[in-house]
Parts: sequence; C-alpha cells; structure tokens
Amino acid sequence: MLSFFANNTIAMFFRSLVLSTFWLFQLIDVEVVKAFSQGRLNLGSRTSDIHNYPTHGIPSELFSAAVPQVEDFDDWSDDRKAGLFQFLLRDLEVEGVPLLGCDGVSANKTLQGATWSVGGQLSENDYERKVCLIFEDIPVKDLKKFVDMFSRIKKQQSLMDSLYDLRRFSLSLVGNGIGPALILETQNRTETETTQYNLMKKGTPAPNESQWKAAIEFFVKRSFPGLEDGPVAYRFLGSSDVCDILSGYWNCICELEATEANAIVLSYPPSTGEETLPRFLAVSELINTMNSVYEGEYKYDLVYFHPSYDSDKIRSQDEPANGHLSSTSFLREMILKNGDTGATETLTDEQLKLQNYRRRSPLPGVIIKRVSKDKENGNAQFDYHDVIQLAEEGEEKLKETIVAEMKLISESE
Repeated sequence: MLSFFANNTIAMFFRSLVLSTFWLFQLIDVEVVKAFSQGRLNLGSRTSDIHNYPTHGIPSELFSAAVPQVEDFDDWSDDRKAGLFQFLLRDLEVEGVPLLGCDGVSANKTLQGATWSVGGQLSENDYERKVCLIFEDIPVKDLKKFVDMFSRIKKQQSLMDSLYDLRRFSLSLVGNGIGPALILETQNRTETETTQYNLMKKGTPAPNESQWKAAIEFFVKRSFPGLEDGPVAYRFLGSSDVCDILSGYWNCICELEATEANAIVLSYPPSTGEETLPRFLAVSELINTMNSVYEGEYKYDLVYFHPSYDSDKIRSQDEPANGHLSSTSFLREMILKNGDTGATETLTDEQLKLQNYRRRSPLPGVIIKRVSKDKENGNAQFDYHDVIQLAEEGEEKLKETIVAEMKLISESE
C-alpha cells in the first residue's frame, strides 16, 4: 500500500531507499515476503533462509530452562548466548515464521524505517501474521528501548482509539533480548476494524503526483515563504495507513541525513469520515512520542498541517505541542508577553483562530526540516505579527485561497 510516486511497487520502493538513504533493507526470501504480505503464503509449507544464522547442530542441553523466564544474560558466555539465539531462530523457522535479515540498519532511525516498512505490508492482511526481523548491527539495548516505547504507546487508549490499524500490532524481543532480533506480530482484525480499514482504503483518493505536488507547493509558498530558501524535497504516500505513514516519516529522516536537502514536505491522503482530524492529531502525537525517545541523537523542526487544522483540538493545551500552533487562549498570552496589549484588546477569539489557516492545506502531512540555529525547540511557531496579518486579511479571503488549493486535489481524483 505504501508508495512514493516514483516507485509503484514495494520492490522499487525498497530500491529507492538504497539510493536515497544509503542503507539496504534486505529481504532474505523476496518471494516468501511478497506472498506473505499478500496473504497467499501457507506458513506451514515453506520457510525463509537466513544468512549467517545456521539453525542446526545446536546442543539441546544448553537450553534446559524455559527461555521465556530468562531475564539476564550478563553472566552467559558469548558462545552460549549465540547458541541459544540460533536455537530460537530455528524454532521460529519450524513454526513457519519468515526470518528477515536487515543489513546495514545501524541506527534507530533506520531501525524504525525498516520495521514500519514491513508493518505496512502486514497491515494489508486482515489475519494474524508474525515476522522475525534480525538486526545484526543494532545493539539489543536499542531494540529493547524500541519495544518498551511501543508498549507504552499501546497503553494510551486515546491514541489507539484513533489509530485502530496500529492497535493490532505488537513488538517483542526474541528470547527476551538474547540476540538482535524482534518479533513483529499482528492479531486478526475485528469485524469493526475490518469495516474501518476497508472504508479508509475505499475513501483514499487516487494519487496524482503532479497535481498533488502543485497544490502542496502553493500551500508551502503561502504559509512558509522562507522554507524554499534551501533545497526542499516533496514526498507523497499513496496510503493513510499509520504503518505506511511511520515508514514514510522515518525514511524521510534517513534521506535528510544522507542528502543536502534543507527540508522534506511529506504528505499523505486524508482519511475519511468524522475521525479525520482526531486521527491526524493522533498520528502527530505518535511521531512526537517516538522522537522524544531519540531526542539526544538527532533533532528536527516539525510543522504539521491538515485540511481542517484546528489548534484548539490538540490535547495538550498548557503549552504548544511540538510541530503545532498554540491554542487560542495560549496565543493571547503569548501576545501579551510580547508587550502588545493593544492587539489582545482589539482581536477577538474568532480573529485569533484565523491562525489555523496557516496550517490548513490540501493534504495532511508534516514538514521535516533541519533545526534552526537560532531556535531552542522545534515548535515552529510563527511570529504573532503574522496572526495580526491573518486577522486583517479576513476569513473570506483566506477561505478563497484554501478552496483554490483544494481544487487542484479534487481535479486529480
């Protein structure tokens, strides 16, 4: 389902990752993976091969204790740990679980990109599936950080209510961390989830790269005129599945770190129904939560945008959420702190809410740009004088601009 427009198949998408981010996500058995992702593979009939991981000739006496109860391997020898790891891989192979080796994945950003690329394929199938991802170059402690973070996210009911396609996923360490491998697993979709997912796919507009790019470029020039002072890349997804969005986001991070681009504007199709804005806000909260875990490694300014953007609908009202505008009440306080008491006295709440038009766009998405040297955070708030300017333009004129940009999208459907 995931697609950058220049690559119409999953195979070509993976090839593009090699070219743009200089890392290789290697599927051990491509035909197995294709069949697996399309729901055509009988897991009991065939298994994948895995390089450098022989799964035979392992002394069974090494593993008399129940593996799930093992918590600490510090006093184990390297040979014993390697032996158990290979034994567990063989066990998964016998179970019919595809073993996927991920070569060249040596940082958390590429770990995320690889995992959610596979997740996007699994998400297309309504039935339970399990895949083992082996990351030879990722420390187990980093894999554990990833698993623990995802476990905490799954416990946030407000997020899972909107991200129903992510709710069925789980992550776990192979052998509680005996080796550098993860289990990515899905549950069967419920009847309600199947209905929701099918409606989302049915309501996804057919992508048209030239039209979508023209519309988003108009939006960027209107709302962020200084962004294109440096090289800007535009990337589009053909899916609003949350796994595909996460894969697209993390691969854009990889691309930024491997190129000279100043920013990447990532857009994806809007979801359908009344949940479109809550789902968008849940996606942005999910990305922010993931970023916070790796904040010390790399940092980018984020700018979220959406056709129905409304800063007052964001859950965090005490302070601006990363990548979002301030709520109306907080914005008034900010203007007061800047000493412009006249503006706070003359501007109504309705006029202050016109700031949302700066983030109302033809498609939902996020701008990912390198951190500004003169900024301390990535909230990307625009100057309050812009708020006054928007109030002076008036809602009627702002609506006309949005309608003109949206027309480009509607014409492509």
